[in-house]
Amino acid sequence: MRHQDESFSQQLANDSRHHFIEYIRNREEEKDLACFVDCITGLTTVGFGDAAENEEYYSTLVSFLRSPCLSLERCATMSTMALATLLEGVLLWCTTLRVPPEGVVAPIERTLLARICSFNDPGSTLDSSEELAESVCRLVCLQRASEDLRRAAAQALGKIILHAEAVAEAWIPTAQQDLSFEVVALANAERESKHMNTVLRYCAALQQSGMLHLVEGLRM
Repeated sequence: MRHQDESFSQQLANDSRHHFIEYIRNREEEKDLACFVDCITGLTTVGFGDAAENEEYYSTLVSFLRSPCLSLERCATMSTMALATLLEGVLLWCTTLRVPPEGVVAPIERTLLARICSFNDPGSTLDSSEELAESVCRLVCLQRASEDLRRAAAQALGKIILHAEAVAEAWIPTAQQDLSFEVVALANAERESKHMNTVLRYCAALQQSGMLHLVEGLRM
């Protein structure tokens, strides 16, 4: 049964890869950003197989990767998490296809850097959202991303960790008349556990990225 499941999964991946590549062959210069993102993410998920070693497929994939739809104006319409996910996929494509990433990812990185720097600005009143936190946690570990982007992401993540700790320290559990003591206690414990796990995950990302030294002097 397990072997059958693995065979089915592999066949599904092969079929998906074939459909993505056939679509790309007919749309080498993709003008629709949504379709571009879907193909980048889709082929990243199912894997390239031996497509990158096929001369015909290789040139097609490289042309698609350099599609004109990836512009600053288009990137500005995407959410921060969508941009971070796209950057991760595009960097993987660049690695697999042996394409220098700088020119390809420039619009994505410039958009992300502008948003993160706005948050990092000492005078900024922007609140950290869960989306921003998860995005910079992802970005800081992208080894092939630019140094400037990773440093900004690390500083933002450090600021987010400090803010989360300050909020946790200031939070005071309150009893609720319509709930029993046990229910409230369990809810409070779950909240504290979730907070601790999140902070530990962010700290682990900083540690693994080699960027921890950039946030050691940060203060709220």
